[in-house]
Amino acid sequence: QRRHQKVVEEAPAPNLPDATRAAMGAAAVRAAQAVGYRGAGTVEFLLAPDGAFYFLEMNTRLQVEHPVTEAITGLDLVEWQLRVAAGEPLPLAQPDIRRHGHAIEVRLCAEDPARGFLPGVGRLDALALPAPGPGRRVDTGFEHGDTVSPHYDSLLAKLIAWGDDREQARTRLLAMLGETTSVGVASNTALLERILATDDFAAVRHHTGWLEGVLDDLTAPAAPTVDALLAATVRLTVDEHAAAPAGADDRTPWALAGPFRVGVPAVRRVQWHTIDGASHTVTLTGRNDGGYQWQCGEQAGALAGTVRDDTVTVDGPAGRQAWRVWRHGQHVELAGPQRVRLQYVDPLAAEAAEDEAELRLTAPLPGKLVQVAVAPGQSVAKGDLLLVLEAMKMEHRIHAPHDGVIETVGGQTGDFVPAEAVLVSFVAGDA
Repeated sequence: QRRHQKVVEEAPAPNLPDATRAAMGAAAVRAAQAVGYRGAGTVEFLLAPDGAFYFLEMNTRLQVEHPVTEAITGLDLVEWQLRVAAGEPLPLAQPDIRRHGHAIEVRLCAEDPARGFLPGVGRLDALALPAPGPGRRVDTGFEHGDTVSPHYDSLLAKLIAWGDDREQARTRLLAMLGETTSVGVASNTALLERILATDDFAAVRHHTGWLEGVLDDLTAPAAPTVDALLAATVRLTVDEHAAAPAGADDRTPWALAGPFRVGVPAVRRVQWHTIDGASHTVTLTGRNDGGYQWQCGEQAGALAGTVRDDTVTVDGPAGRQAWRVWRHGQHVELAGPQRVRLQYVDPLAAEAAEDEAELRLTAPLPGKLVQVAVAPGQSVAKGDLLLVLEAMKMEHRIHAPHDGVIETVGGQTGDFVPAEAVLVSFVAGDA
């Protein structure tokens, strides 16, 4: 859990004695009978380390995690809910229900754990979800091109894996996450992968407060490997070549995209930024045969790779590796040996954009201004509070990135602002 909201759910509860499970079920039935409740419902308990359990709440509905129960029982609880609501009896009695195997579910949400779980809103330029199949289930209401609104829950999809045992379900779900990404809207895919891959989760050493204790480590941006940078670079160069104007006479020098130059090898520096602002450069030097040599730090080699749909196979320092690489514009997300998000730095636009960004702050997502702490002409110091923006039931405090003087303020308290709206512009200077 994070902030008392479930992140990963599973059934049956690991390490829960059958006697305790039966006692919980009996208590849940008594609670429903006490109020004459008829219909689908979910009763929640807290389990103490000594094995005692305590009533928490009852929800008069199915919950987000009901697919794990369906997976281990083979029952359709939504159908049951409708039949009971229509006045029909329960299809089975409790002794007739059997469970088999283990199921784990993760909630794929539009939020960015590396940026303090900032909600992700906007257009889904790409949404890749795993294909359903034996032991694999995906529940979603989104597809490529949809818009994620700030007015509703951030849930994009539920991924559910079933296995004969817990370990099979865990590894199957990890494989499903490896086929998952969103581009254009941030998601918690990388965090979910890291949770499932921890030794604590695999060995059932976690508890309801465990995630908060390890969250900093699990959300720390991972430095991309050289192999990841090469996979992204191969994807970029192949896409650029494919986007070259069609119909030109390929016998003219103007139609050639190769690196050949008269008298000197062509050199290109491909610069990538990670979410923490770190810069990584792959230097490409053209060869007369049309290929490239690459260098990244102290490592170098011949650039060799292929692209087929979203799969990039590349030969790098770790040998031949297959990556899933999704690209939209300057943004690239990779999954495979490592999950990493990169942004390509266009050398022609980078300097102007950096200068502009230093002098203005934009809304990271649509929201309501609940506090405006500055006014035009006011001097501010780095770190001063400028605005508080409320979105998706959370407040986002926006601070001055440097000393300066406020030139304009993009709204008043109570105003609703769209994403990318200029909130504050600065005149550079001392506070």
